[in-house]
Amino acid sequence: NQRKVEFQYENDCIKRIPRDSLSEGLQRRLRVRGMTVSDLSEFAGEIEQLYAGHAYDSKLSSAKIESGYIEKFKETVLKNIQNGETNLKTGGIGLEDLVVELCHCEGYGAKKLSKKTFSGLGDADIEIVRSDRFTERKALIQVKHHQNETGLQGVEQLEAIMKDQQYAEYSFILLASCDISREAEEKAGKLGIQLINGDGLAEWIFDHHEKLSSKTKEMLRISAIPQIMQ
Repeated sequence: NQRKVEFQYENDCIKRIPRDSLSEGLQRRLRVRGMTVSDLSEFAGEIEQLYAGHAYDSKLSSAKIESGYIEKFKETVLKNIQNGETNLKTGGIGLEDLVVELCHCEGYGAKKLSKKTFSGLGDADIEIVRSDRFTERKALIQVKHHQNETGLQGVEQLEAIMKDQQYAEYSFILLASCDISREAEEKAGKLGIQLINGDGLAEWIFDHHEKLSSKTKEMLRISAIPQIMQ
């Protein structure tokens, strides 16, 4: 259980690299408690540059090392949501809770709405509000937790609400965990309804993964690094 190592020397002294010279990702990895030996292979490029005496360009190296990882992260988290391979509550409730939390990350006040809030065909799951000194934005979001494609239903449910004058100041958003049909896209465009498809949802999750609660990360199987836990 022994390893032979060769230390790097500089001016007859062991060469040391200040912790703040390391990328944020490598710093986090070195702080993992309980690890006598850590696998740093994903940081090989950075470490080689540091010991070769070259300044580490975090932006360029991150682009090379993490570009594939980021796409894999988004692809896997979306696939898990679509296929029910997360610990989110069933029946679309868990996805609605996730969207509420993501809206909070964006600085919105957000609340889930009762199914009795609207009459007739009209339906929306979440109300969001954000105001500052000069403006106020209010919106209603219809959330569809589907696997393959979302059709016209969500657009038609929001269209029914738009006819009610008490929601004249609101904007309307259809969010789906999958693709949105071309027919739905065309009608939403005419009505001014904003669309967020599965890819947009995955991007949104990645953008705010550090702000999500520990419980939500666990339900989505996101580890602290972050990566998708198998």
